[in-house]
Amino acid sequence: KTVEGIIDSFRTIGRACGKGPEGRRMARDYENRLKRIHDKMQGAPRPRVLMALDRTFGRGHLADVYITGADGYFDKIIELAGGQNAYRERGVRNPVVSPEGIMGLNPDVIVDLVRKDVLEQFDRQTILADWNELRQVEAVKNHRVLIFDQDYAWVPGPRFVRVVEDLARALHPEVK
Repeated sequence: KTVEGIIDSFRTIGRACGKGPEGRRMARDYENRLKRIHDKMQGAPRPRVLMALDRTFGRGHLADVYITGADGYFDKIIELAGGQNAYRERGVRNPVVSPEGIMGLNPDVIVDLVRKDVLEQFDRQTILADWNELRQVEAVKNHRVLIFDQDYAWVPGPRFVRVVEDLARALHPEVK
């Protein structure tokens, strides 16, 4: 359920399988990958990121937008990638926000997590077009609405570090 829990699971599973050293090595490898990302992001601005986890698609406007709250797994992913969650309220893991609520948050970047089955129904332009009603929002105005459709983006598991790396590159294209 957490980044720390995923990394610790390498050690736990390694011990349980009689492969403690390998489990500890895997955990260190992941910690080192995260440290490299962190080091690259030192001094870079931390854009405000709204991550949409689910919503109604293809209507030409936004409806039922579930976003990541300030105290969950995806909040940590945003932080590790060099951003800051635009939604700072604690207590609700995945709140539903209205278009007006998104305007109030005014994120610099919007990350729209899109499942493969949605991409089978709607093309990327249609998915992005839903956000056009919020032209005054910084992310929309500056064309920083990103579609993340990788299957590993959804699962809090060993590939989480790929999500952090992908998001870091997207948030900070200027950082190599």
